[in-house]
Amino acid sequence: MIISIVGDIDQKMVDDIYNKIINEYSIDDEVIIIFDSAGGYLQSAYDIIDLLAELPTNNVTAINKGDVMSAATLIWLSCDKRVWNCNVGDFLIHCPWLSEVSGNSEKLISYAIDLIQLEEDI
Repeated sequence: MIISIVGDIDQKMVDDIYNKIINEYSIDDEVIIIFDSAGGYLQSAYDIIDLLAELPTNNVTAINKGDVMSAATLIWLSCDKRVWNCNVGDFLIHCPWLSEVSGNSEKLISYAIDLIQLEEDI
């Protein structure tokens, strides 16, 4: 079975992968994940990792056909085997960050606490 992690990692991707697993996965399948993603939502990446961890196999192979960045790297690193095509993409992992943050000092402190927790979880 081939799973694509291409484009933004979001809830729609989680739902698509879940449906593919439910409808197409067979116990004998090798799972190949094709990557070309600049990342996306951290929680969505965790949800995809959880879906893959539930598969009764330790035969999940990651192959890049482009970039593996940000939240995509977490999924990449959770795979059993990884094949890196160095001529077609970049690999990037970084500490989590928040965009478009606004609010009063209490709200900003709340965001900072959440961000620290995300960093510790990784």
